[in-house]
Amino acid sequence: MARASIPTILSLDRFAAIIGLNPAHFNGAAGGTIMPAAGSCGQVWYQYDWQAVDRVSRESLARAIAEAERQMASQLGYWPGPKYSVADVYRYPRHHRRDVLGNGLNVGGHPKSVRLKRGKFIQAGQRASTLVVAGTAVTYSSPDGDSYNELATITVALPAGVTDPCEVKVYFAGKGGAPAWEVRPPISKAVIGANVVATFYAWQLIDPDLWGRFPNTDGLQAIDLNAAAVYETTVDVYREFTDFSEVSAKLYWEPQASSFINGICSQCGGDGCEVCTLTVQDGCIHVREVLGGWVVPTAGSYDTDTGLWTQEPWTLCREPDLVKLFYLSGDQSDEYLNGETCEAMPEEWARLVAMLAVCKLERPLCSCKQVQTLVAEWRTDIARATADADSYGYTDEILRNPFGTRKGEVQAWKAVFGTAERRVKGGAVG
Repeated sequence: MARASIPTILSLDRFAAIIGLNPAHFNGAAGGTIMPAAGSCGQVWYQYDWQAVDRVSRESLARAIAEAERQMASQLGYWPGPKYSVADVYRYPRHHRRDVLGNGLNVGGHPKSVRLKRGKFIQAGQRASTLVVAGTAVTYSSPDGDSYNELATITVALPAGVTDPCEVKVYFAGKGGAPAWEVRPPISKAVIGANVVATFYAWQLIDPDLWGRFPNTDGLQAIDLNAAAVYETTVDVYREFTDFSEVSAKLYWEPQASSFINGICSQCGGDGCEVCTLTVQDGCIHVREVLGGWVVPTAGSYDTDTGLWTQEPWTLCREPDLVKLFYLSGDQSDEYLNGETCEAMPEEWARLVAMLAVCKLERPLCSCKQVQTLVAEWRTDIARATADADSYGYTDEILRNPFGTRKGEVQAWKAVFGTAERRVKGGAVG
């Protein structure tokens, strides 16, 4: 699996499919007769910029994709695919009159809510992963009966209590189930009998240590697809889920004036200065409005016997000053919600993220003419006029496009502007 140190919602292999790149070459490999490194489309990708200065590396591509996803989220008001937000900090809603002490209720008599930085709320809680099997074997096969075993299959027993096969995820062995090391996207993932069976292409399981090789006098050669030794023989399987038993809210109170010595801390910032520390209380959140991302933070404790959060009074008898929130949010495709795929990011956003990412890359992607033509089209700056350039008609709206004035950026902005939920700006208390 093509991977990078920067996790992205859009997987690198899915990006390659959208652009039309050869998947094996994108993973740095080629064969003698199967996907040979020959012709204008035979150029393989490398992991780092220093391995080949005349082309884009997978690490640079991941940075561009992550930046494109952040840009889209800032304009949409939500992530283009599911993403965990960790310890987002918010000011607790205040009464519009400074002399009024709030009681935690809004004008309708309901608990006050906080608007999340990203809408399309999915779940409260924190990302959790539990090991299902360490070092489980990978089986390679050739369904079409040729000389190349292109299919990789992993079979594990379905974890107790799990019904969704998408929760069962495959990682490179020994990486602790870190998101950046997940093998994705799968060809298929399904519950068959008492097992979960996941299939991938063989080049997605090339030994990642091979990607960090040093070039020699002949440059950096492609990894040999036909060499069995280049493939991982075992992987780790984890169950990934949102753990609602972990705190989804932390409430904070600043010290009271009576806690200070002569109005100030004697050792502000020093170790052991208890009067300078914030009072902290654990709690949870429940959603009030999904699309806009309005949630209600509540002090509480988790009861392991009932599997529920129990509301508790505030540690201090006044509204908290700050809250930190933990949650999963983002758009999800209909196919994912219907259980037809484990790729949750909608195809429309995946393609637009790919467009934006391409526009941020200055080096050539590869020498393949078809890809070069597509990339050149997306990168064309329609606000730039030269003597030998085509003439374009553009408006003030295009010039003010927050993404930029290249064709891909304009197309992405039109899609975002036309579909984004218009989130009301202001200081109204929910």
